[in-house]
Amino acid sequence: MGAVPGPEATPTGPWSPLVSVIVPTHLPDPPYLGETVASVVGQDWATWEVIVVDDGSAATTERLAELIGTDPRISLVRAPKGGLSRARNLALEHARGELVAYLDSDDYWYPHHLSRAVAALAGHEEAIGVYSIIAQVWDNEKEPFEVNRQSGPVDRRTALSGGNRPFITTLVARRQAVEAAGGFDPRFDGAEDKDFIYRLLEKGPCLRLDDVTVAYRTHGSNVSADPVRSFKVDARVLAAHRARALAAGDNQAAADIAVGLRALRQYTAGVCVSGAMAATKSHEFTRAAYFALWSLRCSPSKAVRTAASAIWKAAR
Repeated sequence: MGAVPGPEATPTGPWSPLVSVIVPTHLPDPPYLGETVASVVGQDWATWEVIVVDDGSAATTERLAELIGTDPRISLVRAPKGGLSRARNLALEHARGELVAYLDSDDYWYPHHLSRAVAALAGHEEAIGVYSIIAQVWDNEKEPFEVNRQSGPVDRRTALSGGNRPFITTLVARRQAVEAAGGFDPRFDGAEDKDFIYRLLEKGPCLRLDDVTVAYRTHGSNVSADPVRSFKVDARVLAAHRARALAAGDNQAAADIAVGLRALRQYTAGVCVSGAMAATKSHEFTRAAYFALWSLRCSPSKAVRTAASAIWKAAR
């Protein structure tokens, strides 16, 4: 399905859905949580609730209450550590909204995020969700250093083949579709959002807003900062979906996933080459060798991967 133009669009008519905003956190003193929750409080769409799930942190309840504020629309759920997937699934059990939105505890929304999403869904009853464009910001800086714009359609095929797909922090979805998709799978923590998105897109079309409504904060503790770890879990997700597609006789989806895996390999190989070059310049030669070898292990070429695996085994 295509994009929804026009940042001027606002909700019209009698539909005023409650949006349940799910915010997981796990750090004992989460440095950005207050700003994250404040960005929801500052929305120009007022019909929302926030469920903050503390995933087994050592933070006191008083400290978390201080960070998330005293707005009665905000609730705190504490649970033993179970990972990001279980935290999001637990939040959904406490949610009351017709729509569900996801916001990581180090990112934040611009004030029109929810109003634009609700307006889009109000005009497209067939859509199971809507997502928007991300601006990447560095730590506490406000000026984006990159805007991840997309063009062209977004559907299951484009997502599986490595093209356009929703980013979880920008997604506002109908609760019925979220529940039908089965929530988040703890086996894939680290890429649980991708696995969930692939399953969600099986339930119907998703809209894209060509409007920047979310700031993704880049910092040293980002889960995605380790390209090798990200590659491993992303590849596991794609392999699981390919096996699922083949079992269902969906050869087209299996072929799309093969394209997506090749795109993932090519991207990761490039990131590892850049990492190897940076490590070499800083005289971190062991780290440089690690990235150089992984650039070969991630290569789209099977022959290169086979040679790299042989080198890896011999070096261990």
